Amino acid sequence: MANSVESPAIIAAIVSLIIATISAIWNEVRFRRQHRAEAAISKLLTAKNWNKRSLKGIKRNIGGYEDDELRRLLVRAGAIRFYRGSDNEEMWGLLSKNKDELDEPGLAK
Repeated sequence: MANSVESPAIIAAIVSLIIATISAIWNEVRFRRQHRAEAAISKLLTAKNWNKRSLKGIKRNIGGYEDDELRRLLVRAGAIRFYRGSDNEEMWGLLSKNKDELDEPGLAK
């Protein structure tokens, strides 16, 4: 009788361990992918020729992300959003390179 009670518990423990391992591996893969994307965004935005880049341009260079996910990556990389022109094109640049163009005077210092 002890075997019939222990077997399901052992199987449940093994399944839980497998699921936890797969979950940990998946989280590590997601973290690495996100970190590489943030590093690539940072490289794009630190280029000397550009203070700002359009969301479309960044998306062309950093593919595979929906707009909102890309915006979150941009913020994590230290970027802030601006709007340009009469059509309010969405532009992104590093705070460190665009302090002089902020709307609020207290933020520029």
